[in-house]
Amino acid sequence: MSRLSAVSSLSLDAKMEKFQLSLSDIQGDDGFKFDAQSVQRMELHILATLNWRMRSITPFSFLHFFLSLFDLEDPQLTRALKD
Repeated sequence: MSRLSAVSSLSLDAKMEKFQLSLSDIQGDDGFKFDAQSVQRMELHILATLNWRMRSITPFSFLHFFLSLFDLEDPQLTRALKD
């Protein structure tokens, strides 16, 4: 069960990052081969458990908020920090 969840998690990550990986690329040559339907069901189970929240929140997610608290006078610095 843990191998299926690992393969499904990697598959979800590849989809989020828009990598073109086949299921055989993700599974490798360990001897455990899961069919696409099993992986898809586990992906749906993982997504349901996460309430479909797949975006990671990092401190950089709040950078625009914190920049708005300061009155930065240099437009080039402001633009560089926002990019």
